[in-house]
Amino acid sequence: MLYYSQQRNKQIYSDTNTKIGELSDLVFLTSGYPNITKIVMKNNRNKMQIIPTKYIKKFNQDVVVDHDFHTSTIANDEVEIGANLLDKQIIDLGKNKVVRVNDVIIQEKIVDNAIAPYIIGVDIGIAGLLRRLKLEDSIAKFLHVFDIHFSSSFLSWADLQPIDLADGRVHLKTEQEKLKTIHPEDLADYLEKTSIENVKGFISQMDKKHATKVIKNLNITYKREIFQQWTPQEAVQFIDLFDDDDIVDILMTLTKIRREEILNLLSAKKQKEVKKLLEYTKTSVGRRMTTECLCVSSVITAKEALDNYIIHKKEGNIISILYALNQEEQLVGVVHLSEVVAQQKDTPIYKFMNQNVIEIRLTTPIDIAIKQMLKYNLNALPVLDKSKKVLGVVTIDDVSDIILRELYE
Repeated sequence: MLYYSQQRNKQIYSDTNTKIGELSDLVFLTSGYPNITKIVMKNNRNKMQIIPTKYIKKFNQDVVVDHDFHTSTIANDEVEIGANLLDKQIIDLGKNKVVRVNDVIIQEKIVDNAIAPYIIGVDIGIAGLLRRLKLEDSIAKFLHVFDIHFSSSFLSWADLQPIDLADGRVHLKTEQEKLKTIHPEDLADYLEKTSIENVKGFISQMDKKHATKVIKNLNITYKREIFQQWTPQEAVQFIDLFDDDDIVDILMTLTKIRREEILNLLSAKKQKEVKKLLEYTKTSVGRRMTTECLCVSSVITAKEALDNYIIHKKEGNIISILYALNQEEQLVGVVHLSEVVAQQKDTPIYKFMNQNVIEIRLTTPIDIAIKQMLKYNLNALPVLDKSKKVLGVVTIDDVSDIILRELYE
């Protein structure tokens, strides 16, 4: 068993015992079995030459090649280990997590009397990193004095999911189903380190429901690029799975023409709701407002309110503030979930709600809204229309970027 770190920078000799350069990198196939097909040599004139492995005479101890070798180029389905795999984040399909490649493990075999090295796995442990730094043995001896031991952490190539091995190419294995068990936020973080083309390719091979969760967690730049590049028909397949607020966030990043093309393909009901929310975005409060809030009648009991909250939470909404409405659906009070839980089950909401509600309007400047939140220590502010009906809420999370910017400026 060989390690890439041990082979890199080795001297290369011809079979006539003449030094001709040093090993700079190894090239392997990304499609199918990960055979090492070529070596990259920096020759004695400091120029790079790519030599097919069929010319290799020895590879394990010394690297020896046929003196009559011919150079080649890297094919479309080939990449370099050092440039495209080492230090990259990949997905461990066995444990469903993202890991970092610290070293690459190589095995030799003989095919038709020729040496045919191939990748059998990667080292993701501290030992792999120390090995590359030429510190593995010395650190191991030092720690041995204190009876501390570390070992390599190997992953078989069959358990890996390298997505971004080459620009614009996605290589997903049959174990792709296991990716569904990885948290969408982790997948989104991983994909943001790759190209837009890889993100699109990855999403296209997942079921739409799970892909939607991943898209939601991508940063706005990636969302914009993906939906801008998709056809309106492709975009709508995913858009229909988003909440109205998320749809507006995405549409607002697109060009006006693309936005209209997508809107025209939505159902009449969805179109109406989204267009209403788009109107809200004309103000600073409206742009940051979410319509996902829990409004209840002021005459229902604490138990009924709690039941409403549980249903609300199951739908993915977790704001723990309840807004009490009168018969005209106007806001008349606010109550926190903790207060609801503390009451007798049959106590009506109006008996313990806070009637002194701090509220804002769509036209309220965002800096005023933030000052209100900070002054009264509020996690959210209800946004009302002229009739005192709740349009939505602005949460502290919605304005956290402004607060942080003010703090560091």
